[in-house]
Amino acid sequence: MNRQDARAALWGSVGFALLLGAAVYAPRLPTQGGLGTKAKDDGLCSATPRLLESLRSPISIDAYVTLGTPKMDAFAKDLDKLLQQYQKAAPDKVVVRLIDARDEQARLAAKEGGLMEMMLGEEEDDTDVEEPVIHKGFAGVVLKYRATQDSIKALAPEDTNGLEFWITSKIREMHAREDHAGYKIAVATGHGETPLRTPDLVPRQAGTSVNLEGIMNQNFPFYAFSNADLTKDGPEPGTVGLLLTQPTADFTDEELSRIDDYVMKGHSLVVAASAVNVKPSDPTMTFSLNAHGLPKLLASYGITMNEDLILDLHHSFSIKMPNQAGQLSSMKLSFLPITYASDKSPDASFLDKTAAIFFNMESLPVPFASSLTIDKSKQSAATFHVLAKTSAESARLSKGGALWPSMPSGEGVHSAAIVAASVEGVLTSAFGHGKSAKTARVLVLSSGSMFASPLARAANAPDQPGQGTMMVLPPTDDTLSQMAMPYAQQDLTQVILSFKNSLDWMAADEDFAKCAGKLIEKSDDQPKKKPKTGSPKRQNQ
Repeated sequence: MNRQDARAALWGSVGFALLLGAAVYAPRLPTQGGLGTKAKDDGLCSATPRLLESLRSPISIDAYVTLGTPKMDAFAKDLDKLLQQYQKAAPDKVVVRLIDARDEQARLAAKEGGLMEMMLGEEEDDTDVEEPVIHKGFAGVVLKYRATQDSIKALAPEDTNGLEFWITSKIREMHAREDHAGYKIAVATGHGETPLRTPDLVPRQAGTSVNLEGIMNQNFPFYAFSNADLTKDGPEPGTVGLLLTQPTADFTDEELSRIDDYVMKGHSLVVAASAVNVKPSDPTMTFSLNAHGLPKLLASYGITMNEDLILDLHHSFSIKMPNQAGQLSSMKLSFLPITYASDKSPDASFLDKTAAIFFNMESLPVPFASSLTIDKSKQSAATFHVLAKTSAESARLSKGGALWPSMPSGEGVHSAAIVAASVEGVLTSAFGHGKSAKTARVLVLSSGSMFASPLARAANAPDQPGQGTMMVLPPTDDTLSQMAMPYAQQDLTQVILSFKNSLDWMAADEDFAKCAGKLIEKSDDQPKKKPKTGSPKRQNQ
């Protein structure tokens, strides 16, 4: 089994292996930087000890590693050092073991625990072998908590970034299952919002269905989603936050008041929407501008959503495509802005990678964005944060029209635009209902396609009732479909992580975003391999 097969088996989802799983285990991810988990002295993220202390019973963590080669021995050393930090953080709650999986008894125990025996490659430093030695082995973790046993079936020994995140997430999942410690997120419906289960993260292919709800249910099941039809009532009791995605119908004052009442109870609100409306399966990506009443609510919280479309002429998704002469030429889609954290040029965009929702990220796409205006006087006792801005070379369109294949020129006055912001504190009601009972929080991600690929959404043909899920129709536009996969490879990892982090933010568990940030490691932290010369590859059966 090769490494890609191992990833796919690990996550059990073709889409997730292609997107988040591939990014997590990529040894050299050039656009990201930050914290690693290679048993460094930075310790555990603060969420891990807090989670361990909340366990009602001890948890055992058994790591099975096939030792005997330099690479596996080094991996085992790093993994063991990390596990010792878990035990030190909560000695009464955690028991860890590192088990050499070379003998038959350990191999059987690893298989019974659900681990996957895989082919491992090894470059031996003390020989002049040029190609890696291939052999079978284990590199996985078995966890037991109360009546639950679960496992991380396979780890990539050469890539230890993200180990703490996945171990802590697995413990969190088991804690939620056994101790009923999960979180329920309300998702607004009733206004034509695209469901989270819609497979518009990548171009649709036979037998695959990649969507955010499925990714979360499979990999982070401690989050549950509850539909909140705001035309009838507010979110149900027991939910920790409300997620509002791009609507296609206007909100009435009564419906906005239901949202406000929910916020006044001290709950969190995440608005992932803009004034830019683009219908699915539209190869021209024709947009109209309508915020559907949201500015009336958001402006009262001090964050006004303007009815415009931002074109970032400096920082946006670009790709090389063949022209009519068959030569590759660069194409920049200015209606798909990308914000960056580390670009210090005068006209740079901005992404706050210290914020929980974007923790340690270097870039984030904000497609179909509308500008935001902050008015701190509306909530003078609260704290505002600007989280993302487009570059100074950004134009604003105030009239609708087609975006493809002829793209707008972006003429006129250029200036940076705020596209993500938050306000937190004891908030004043937007409808004269006093102040929030406790600290409340509102986050606005001003994107009309924040949690879906705008290119895949336009290229994917509409569903045909009665044709079954295996029916694959031709794309609405071949070029859009071709561009959708590079877009996914470049940007959707950050989209998935920001979605997961937004759920942590709503649940007031932002510390877990710092664990997620440990997925993202500077390529300079990766070990450099020595050049080899010598004899051909050997295989150990």
